[in-house]
Amino acid sequence: MQTIQQLQARALRRADQVDELDRLLFAAKGKRRSEELREGGAGLWGKLLPDRAAAKVKMLEREHTRARAALRIAVDQLHLAHCEQLRAAPWSGAMLAPPEAELRDANDDYHDWDLALMSGKRALSALYKIDAVADTDSPALIIVEVIFGAVTDLPSDEIAQRVGAINHAADAIRGFANVLRILARSHPEVAAEADSAPLVAIADRLSRVRTRIGAMAVSGQVDRAKRTIASIMTSVERASGVQRGGVADAQGRLEEVNHQIALTAWSKIPARLRPPGR
Repeated sequence: MQTIQQLQARALRRADQVDELDRLLFAAKGKRRSEELREGGAGLWGKLLPDRAAAKVKMLEREHTRARAALRIAVDQLHLAHCEQLRAAPWSGAMLAPPEAELRDANDDYHDWDLALMSGKRALSALYKIDAVADTDSPALIIVEVIFGAVTDLPSDEIAQRVGAINHAADAIRGFANVLRILARSHPEVAAEADSAPLVAIADRLSRVRTRIGAMAVSGQVDRAKRTIASIMTSVERASGVQRGGVADAQGRLEEVNHQIALTAWSKIPARLRPPGR
């Protein structure tokens, strides 16, 4: 692992390379302008000669771009090393400890709400993926299934994909219902709005789908599940506003302390290496 002194020495070397390329590029552009003035009076023959000055300018511009990128990387690594050193200092630890503890507590308070919202998003995503699956089997197959039921053990690829999507959605809905039960135990005030019983019934129905006719028969259940989950998530988002705001406030206070540490780290870096405004 490189020390701060080594990182600073490397950044200064790269800054020297950028400065040298600045000088070379300035001189090359001046030479090109002079040659363009001379060629202006040389007629057609001068225009047919290779433009070596322009080629050199382009080469130096490419090298200059690479050198500036390498300098930014070196300075960022140096700044990060200073930040890590400052965070390890006792005074910095005393500044960071209170907002970090506050953020942990806020995240703990918001955990069950966040888990419910994430699980609901997964369930909705699985339900909408059912609509994205192609459903292009021939009308003849539909008539055969209506008359004889599931006559094949191996449905077409389209049927298999649709059935698989429906069964996957059933698992996602069941997972959401389980999370809602956990949420209702920790926050009884949302138990009525986050009732999971209807979702369990829908999940059981979707999990039994095996044929295209079965998939068609549950289309209404799929739409009902979408509406039910969206309604529950709206209620959860509304009820969790205080906890969500607590997380945002704690994050803001921690970011402010980190910002102060970052500014202090910039003050320890030579001025010629700092970005404008630092």
